[in-house]
Order: sequence, then C-alpha cells, then structure tokens
Amino acid sequence: MSDIHLYWFWSTNPQKVRFALEEMKLSYTLHKIDLGKKENLSSEYLSINPKGQVPALSIDGQLITESNAILLSLAMRFHRLWPSSPQEQSKAMELLFFESSTFSSLAGTHYSNLVIRPLIGAKPNKPAVLKAKSKLVPILDRFEEHFKKGHTYLTSTFSIVDCAYGVWLPHICLDAHPNVRAWRDRLMNKEGWNKAELRQTITKQLPMEER
Repeated sequence: MSDIHLYWFWSTNPQKVRFALEEMKLSYTLHKIDLGKKENLSSEYLSINPKGQVPALSIDGQLITESNAILLSLAMRFHRLWPSSPQEQSKAMELLFFESSTFSSLAGTHYSNLVIRPLIGAKPNKPAVLKAKSKLVPILDRFEEHFKKGHTYLTSTFSIVDCAYGVWLPHICLDAHPNVRAWRDRLMNKEGWNKAELRQTITKQLPMEER
C-alpha cells in the first residue's frame, strides 16, 4: 500500500486530483492548504513544496506537482483510469496537454470571474468572460460532435482526462451544447465527485443577452 498525501484546496486544479483519487479508490491523507489565508506561502508548506502551489502529491516520499502530471503519474503507477491501447493513450495525452495549455486558461477566466471575484466582493469582468467564451465555443463544438457520435467520455472509457476537464464544466455555460452538458452531468453523478466534495451547484452565468 502506497503512502499518499494530497495537499489540496477546493479550487479546480486540486479538485482534479482528488476526484481521480476517489475514482481510483486509493487511500490517501488530505491536507487542506487554505489559499485564502495564504497557507501555501507559509514556511511549513514551502518546505514541502517550494513552488507554494496546490495541488501537490507526495507518494512514498516523492513529491509531484502540476495537476495533470499528478494525474498521469497516478494512472501509470496504478494502471487505473487510463486507456489500454496505444492509440487511445496518444489521444489521452493530446487531450491532457490541450487542457493544461489552452482549455484551463479559458475555463479559468470563467471560474475566477464567476466564483472567486464574487467571494471577495468584486464584480465579474464581463468583457474578459465574454472573450474567453468566444474562444471556448469552437472547442465545445468539437466536444459536442464527439459526444453526438455516441461516445460517453472523451476517451473510450472514463479516465483521468475526464477528471481534468470535468472540474471546469460546472462553471461554463453549456446551453448550446446539450451533449457536453450530459457528459458534465454524468461526471457530477459519479461517486468520486461526491466523495471529493466537488461543488454540486452550477455557477451562475451571465444573462443570456450578454453571452
């Protein structure tokens, strides 16, 4: 049995990892690092992760940072939530790199403006949200076509790829993408989603006329 410690907060990237750990049914110790209280900058946490970021995962004494690197490390180490064929593995890799390089930035604009800013009493930057949405639409269109073909997940079976994208979906307007919305709902109904205490509510979106 591996000794796994997850340094976590309820924000999206740490939740990717917690979702995956729960779906993999791995035993782990959860350490909450409150970003609001800047606990990530404490000397105690910096001695663990000098980057001062979450998530961070310690497994048998080895520290791994960057959420998708953690997901991939877990999948390959435990042979869970990872496609079996080389073709599907290549597709999964491509999707993971795309999520970290492009999708997370656009979805993160929604999250920061529609979740974080209201928490600190600031109004959303609507132009920024609308700009990000315009760039997200063609990506969601491609996903919509993928799911229209009868696919249940982004790869042939549920995988860490779905964990990486899934945590963003409750914060994006999916009115024009019913099949993507159905995918989101499948993920939100998973046992691991609930055990990871992922937020059950859908982020309040901008009024229709402003989209």
